[in-house]
Amino acid sequence: MTKLRRPPRPLKIAANQYSVPGYKGVQQKHIHYRGVPEKKIVIPNPVKVNEDDGDGFFLAPGLIYPAKPLIIPTEVKLYKNGLLPPGRLKTVKCGGQMYAPVADWFDKMYDAAFAAGFKFRNEGAFRSFQSQLTLFESRYADSDTGRVPTVTRKYEGKTWYLKKGMSPSATPGTSNHGWGLAMDLAYEVKGTLTSMGGKCLDWLCANGPRYGFYLQGSDPKNPEFEAWHWQYCLGDKSPHPDDSVSTLSTSLPLSVMKLDSEEQVIHDKELEET
Repeated sequence: MTKLRRPPRPLKIAANQYSVPGYKGVQQKHIHYRGVPEKKIVIPNPVKVNEDDGDGFFLAPGLIYPAKPLIIPTEVKLYKNGLLPPGRLKTVKCGGQMYAPVADWFDKMYDAAFAAGFKFRNEGAFRSFQSQLTLFESRYADSDTGRVPTVTRKYEGKTWYLKKGMSPSATPGTSNHGWGLAMDLAYEVKGTLTSMGGKCLDWLCANGPRYGFYLQGSDPKNPEFEAWHWQYCLGDKSPHPDDSVSTLSTSLPLSVMKLDSEEQVIHDKELEET
């Protein structure tokens, strides 16, 4: 007599408290390259997860790392990288400066995160050309130091190698921080500065795009991946089509504002801490 087997029960996926309509994805592992996460996210059974290799953790179910090519706003293209005039920069609520119209959207995101229980801390905002150069010289050497994986940059006709224990930074004059569009974020846990991760990263992945902020890449296995680097990627556009501010560059001359959107520069070079 053949013994019948009960069919397996369907897997129930836990609801994600940070989910936003329109964002769907699969579980992905996030590996930290600096700092220590607040704690490993505990995903209740019966949610199926991949094996953790001990130095990473998972986004909450249903979340992805949101990434988008960066579009430079029309006004920002009038200036050289790292040379935005002081009058077009604005200090944001967690400290540091950003391109003024983008700073307004960042502050809205800051307020929303704070209301959800997360207090952002600035680890890197607008960077002048000189500050980019200083950072680059502190992190790269003109000979291989044995760092694994190897990360290189080309600058002034030479190949530069990322030093051991260092996070990538952009080649001077190419940084998205130099456009005033990027912010490196940490957050506070009981008054202690904590590297980006845990439930705060969940919140950003679910909500950052609502304010125009995205990561540079969605693959945490890429050595250039940075969970802390968030940048405004929408160019002149507002995150919400029905918002009262239809464009960012409202103070530009009419002749500049009439530029076709296709003339915007897509700054989508190799992944780096730009």
